[in-house]
Parts: sequence; structure tokens; C-alpha cells
Amino acid sequence: MCVINNNIMKTSANSGSEELTILHRGSDITFNVELEVLYFYRVAHLIYLVALDGSEYPLRQSLNGIKTRLGTNFLQINRSVIFNFNFVETYSPGAKRDTLELTFKKSIQRIISGKIKNLFTVTREHLGLIRDRLDSEIQGN
Repeated sequence: MCVINNNIMKTSANSGSEELTILHRGSDITFNVELEVLYFYRVAHLIYLVALDGSEYPLRQSLNGIKTRLGTNFLQINRSVIFNFNFVETYSPGAKRDTLELTFKKSIQRIISGKIKNLFTVTREHLGLIRDRLDSEIQGN
């Protein structure tokens, strides 16, 4: 089980990027949050960090605790997932009413493809924020 160090987020003086350091099997592992962390998800009472290389790290932290410490590129899409929107291309209507399906950038398709499909479904509680965010990015491009 990993422990997130007390100062979960540090901003690098050189690049201005946020870093996340976790303690995993006795060693610190540091991630550039914007570039190396895809998402966090919950299964039962466990939270996992999923890195860009597909590695998963169990964490001793609540999803809400993580959410409050992350930057604006991480958005909660349902009760179980906080996703890094640097890796989201667009969205489409979901299979169920009042849901959305996310379309991911090609660079992460391999990592995402083996996951449970509804893991990345945007639910009603999060629709407005996700639509607004993606629509503003699409219009800005």
C-alpha cells in the first residue's frame, strides 16, 4: 500500500509543474502530475493512481482528499474516477440517459482499452462541468 507524502503537491521552481510524491514499497516515487498521472479511481475502499505507463499504485487517501489537492486539469467524472483532462479529446452522448462517454487521445488508448467500459462514463452529477470544460477547449482550438 502506498502512502502519499503529507505535501502531496509540490510546484517545481524551474518548470512551474506540480509533482506528486508517493511512498511505494519503501521508496519515494515522484510524478509530474500533468504529464504522468492519467487518473485516480476507487474500488471498494481502495484508491489507485494510474500512471501514463499503465502502472497502478494503491493509495491510502480518500478520493475527495486527492481531488482537493489536484490542479484544474483533473476533474471528477463519476463517483469513482478523477481523470486528467490533458488526455481527453472530446465526448459523445452516453449509452444511458444523462451520461457522456469520453474519447481519449491516441497516446493513451492502449492503457485505457483494457479497462471496464463504464469506468469512464461521465454521470449526471458531473455532466455540466465536463461539457463546459471540453466545449471551451474545443472552441479555444
